[in-house]
Amino acid sequence: MDKAKKENQPKVDLQKTTWTQVQDVAKSERVANGKLLYITRDLFKMYKSGLLPIAKYFDEGVNDTSVKNIFFNMGKRRTLIAKDFSTFVERVLISGLGKNLANFRKEYLYEYQVLISVSPCLLFLMDNEQHINVDTLLNEETDPVQIGLDWKIFNFKDLKDQDQAIFRSNFVKKFFLQTEQGKPYYTTFRGERGFVEMVKTWFVPKIVSGEIKKSSEISPFAMQLQKLVDKEKGVFGTNENLTEVSKSPDVPENEKANARKRQSNEINLCKDIAIKNIELIAKAESDSSRNALIEIYSILGFHLEEIKIFGKSKAKLNFNPRINNKEVPIGTDLIKYCNNI
Repeated sequence: MDKAKKENQPKVDLQKTTWTQVQDVAKSERVANGKLLYITRDLFKMYKSGLLPIAKYFDEGVNDTSVKNIFFNMGKRRTLIAKDFSTFVERVLISGLGKNLANFRKEYLYEYQVLISVSPCLLFLMDNEQHINVDTLLNEETDPVQIGLDWKIFNFKDLKDQDQAIFRSNFVKKFFLQTEQGKPYYTTFRGERGFVEMVKTWFVPKIVSGEIKKSSEISPFAMQLQKLVDKEKGVFGTNENLTEVSKSPDVPENEKANARKRQSNEINLCKDIAIKNIELIAKAESDSSRNALIEIYSILGFHLEEIKIFGKSKAKLNFNPRINNKEVPIGTDLIKYCNNI
């Protein structure tokens, strides 16, 4: 393109053009937000009319294929997460809509995502169908359309089933503002406190939600270690002593020999674990790791202060640390001692 033609090209107002694009997408989002609620409602109508093959949700061999069994196991609420919602889509909704699962995700990628979006919301309506009035479920006068949920769904007072009372109470405290309690809840499909977010909170009980948060802060390795040192159930946490070797002359020598062997095995395994842990801590190279090593050193020194080397050695070992060239008793809290200098 020559310079003259280039100068004659109309200038594009990027600010105006971009803002127009933003408005177009926002309008589409409002429309989609409403349509997702219509889809959820109409799928619920199909369910109420017996048009969804609910039994396909369950694995082969499951005897109880009732709707209740989706949400409860032996009277206890099941936790439903993403994999459960996708299972419901693939086994129930796709078939219910007259489509085949084979190649569905490839041929209908965006349609599949729509079904994934509405799946938990449909399950919520099924879970609470006794409180759902299809004819008045949606408020079509708002833009986008809103869903209205009767407070009976969330009410936990005077419930005879204590498990359900606790479940609903926890949910209400977690999701609703104090001013919202006791009233019908109106919300759009998406949004910070939209229908889909509410539903996912509903299907993840408080204790599981806490575990999910904890898992983001505590590594799987740390969780396994916690199980080991648990003071009530952990292998290490509940154990106070290694195998004891009796000093009584009444105990047969073969029993003492077996006890010594068991004790020796336990000592060697504990030693290997201790060495591995010290190496892991040392590799961390952080302030907390260095402090941990100092604490371990203090504990080791305290237990070795009076001990003699097993064997023929006559060496005298001194484990007392020197701080600023001054010897400090090994039983001292070294970190506290240093911080006070």
